[in-house]
Amino acid sequence: MINFTRGNNTIIEDQTYNNTETVIEFPTNGAVFKHCIFKENLIFKNVNLNSGLYFEDCSFEKNVFISNCKSEGGQNIVIQRDSGATITFDKCTIKNQLFISGVVNDAQTHCSPTVFQRGLLIKDNTEINELIFNYSETKNVGITINKSIIKQKIDLNHSQINGAGLHIWDSNIQGYFRAMDISGSSFAFIKSNFEKSFQIWGNKFLQGVTFNYGVYNEDVEIYATECKTLTIYDGDFRKHMRIRCIDSTREDNHVNGCAKEVYIKNSKFGDKLSVTSNYETKYDLDKIIIRSTKEQKGDIVFEKLNIHEELSIEGSNYDSNISFRDISCKKIKIDNLTNLATLVFWKLSDIEDNNSLFEIKGSDLGNTTFLNCRFKDFKNIIIEDSILSQIKYSRVEWFKSNQINKNINRKNSEYWNSIREVFRQLKYSAENNMNRPEALYFKASEMKAYNNYLLKDGWFKNIGDIIILKLNLWSNTHGLNWGKAIAFTLILWIVFFSLYVMIRDGYSFQFYDNNIFLLSQKTFWKEAISFLWLPEGLESLTGNDRLFTSDLSWKMSTLGVSFFLLGKIAIAYGIFQIISAFRKYVK
Repeated sequence: MINFTRGNNTIIEDQTYNNTETVIEFPTNGAVFKHCIFKENLIFKNVNLNSGLYFEDCSFEKNVFISNCKSEGGQNIVIQRDSGATITFDKCTIKNQLFISGVVNDAQTHCSPTVFQRGLLIKDNTEINELIFNYSETKNVGITINKSIIKQKIDLNHSQINGAGLHIWDSNIQGYFRAMDISGSSFAFIKSNFEKSFQIWGNKFLQGVTFNYGVYNEDVEIYATECKTLTIYDGDFRKHMRIRCIDSTREDNHVNGCAKEVYIKNSKFGDKLSVTSNYETKYDLDKIIIRSTKEQKGDIVFEKLNIHEELSIEGSNYDSNISFRDISCKKIKIDNLTNLATLVFWKLSDIEDNNSLFEIKGSDLGNTTFLNCRFKDFKNIIIEDSILSQIKYSRVEWFKSNQINKNINRKNSEYWNSIREVFRQLKYSAENNMNRPEALYFKASEMKAYNNYLLKDGWFKNIGDIIILKLNLWSNTHGLNWGKAIAFTLILWIVFFSLYVMIRDGYSFQFYDNNIFLLSQKTFWKEAISFLWLPEGLESLTGNDRLFTSDLSWKMSTLGVSFFLLGKIAIAYGIFQIISAFRKYVK
């Protein structure tokens, strides 16, 4: 047994202990071991550690056991600069285990934990073979591993890590990492190298889990872990990173949860990152934020999720294939995105909300694919200053023009110009997808928006274009309605031919049994049918004595010729519109 001076500050230096040492008493203000060697086990069992322990440049040939201990003291005043932790290993070597545990009975219904008033600090090139932290608790500081090496494993389970949570900084974890049934504030892995598999399962954190600048050589798995945020920043994940969201409402669940918000930037995924519900039902998240950069690589997949606040994508995606599968969102924002790789939305819909939004601003979507998406369900669509012409799609229910860009005043010509540009690019996309009917639909919407733009921009200076656009609308709805085109042609045929005949033969309209005289004559219909043949009658215009030599005035004669020619032009235009409307049925 190591003998301490009871109640006094204790510093032990340059000692070698050849036997197993069990500590049963401990000084009130803590103890410091410097340059000591422990040949056998060092055991702290059922003892109050008071202000704590500081090991500096010590060697442990076997194990360090801390079992069913407490630490109720404040700052360790023995050392000149307090580490902030209850137990500190500074430039130490533990060749076997650092084992910290409470006591649990066989039925696991009652536990007497080891409690550190502050926490555990491992720093400055400390080497430990195995770190095990079971049925224990840190209160104010947490656990920090800084610039150290763990050779075989880190195993944390059934514990509370409060304060700052678990932080692993600039360290080399050569063995596997396991954390199960941990509650507390947060986990942070920063500039560290993990050689073996990495698993976090069934944990609950008040804040988040953060991966910054680390290297992970094997699979990283985060299952049923509830936290506020999951941040993945500039990490190098060389295998598969799996995040599984498990629904707490299922009766077969013993553990459940997921991050409410996911942030991704600058990371590399050798296989892929997948965030998905573990069941057929969707899991509820609040946010997904992706900031793409040139450094980001690998596949990123989000699947079977409800996103209740926002899905945001921005930046330059050079070499990352990003997929959203079976996703329902309240708000989707694609902002300043240049997509040079692949972006896929499959089974995308809105969460029923009056404020649901699909927004694209200042972006080039490049090779983006939409499969089985329901854009018409979003209450607000904003598409501004973006390139959509290269997108691919299948089974998409598109939005209507009155859903787009409600943030711009409809009385402003810029509003209609923005609508026109959206449908113009969708038209080219539909043509590239060999979807002729939808290309014509987009063209019709483009022309309607262009007509409104001309009206707002100044109808008088654009009168010629406005007339043509109105005629295209009335004749076949800008190429969409062949039935309307036939009706338009027939009406103009009868009207202009009747006016021509009335002027040629005089203005008298004779009524017999409420029938118009002209339309009841066989000779009228025979001549009218011949009139449908465009060249018919053109050669006889100048030789028509009744029209030019009768008692009718010169003005009436000129009017008759005008109606004759207008009738021919109207028929030709109508035939052209009929043919145009049939374009969506041909290759």
